[in-house]
Amino acid sequence: MSKDRALDFAKRLNEKYTDNLNIPILGGFQQIKNPGTLFTAVSNEGYVEQFITDGKLLDGEDFDSRLTKVLDNTKKGMRDARLTNPDNNLKFHKKYSANGLDFVVYIQDNLMNVNKKDRIIRQFNIYFLEPKSTGFHLLTVSTPPIELPNDNIIIDKIDLVNDKITNSLDNTVTDIMNHITYK
Repeated sequence: MSKDRALDFAKRLNEKYTDNLNIPILGGFQQIKNPGTLFTAVSNEGYVEQFITDGKLLDGEDFDSRLTKVLDNTKKGMRDARLTNPDNNLKFHKKYSANGLDFVVYIQDNLMNVNKKDRIIRQFNIYFLEPKSTGFHLLTVSTPPIELPNDNIIIDKIDLVNDKITNSLDNTVTDIMNHITYK
């Protein structure tokens, strides 16, 4: 399948399987065109909110088996992009329920070296299932590249007390999950 055809297919999936969802876009974020996503929105500071679908569950597939497949593919993508230590930089964070939806949240650290400087993009991945259509969805909120070392972010563990950036992102994604509605 050509890249253009794949992007068109992904766009149609996103439009078809999300008619019943209302996903809030963060205040101060501007939507941009990004083929293959339902929406991508960015802030002036470079934070990104993105919503995509992975389509309906297949016959005999459940949420956990699809999640495992998606996580494995994410780690493979991180390895292919030559990001540092992908197997340890995708961590389970929490399960959360709101408005009749159940969410599973992972934190993904994209560690890279750019122009001989270490940088991180910390990304919260929110996975959930649309109840009636069994559409499997992913909503992400991520930082801009942050130069390391940095006193505002802790690498290699989830620390909501001492890590200002992760604490702020956790509060933000929790607020988003509380406002996702399903018709």
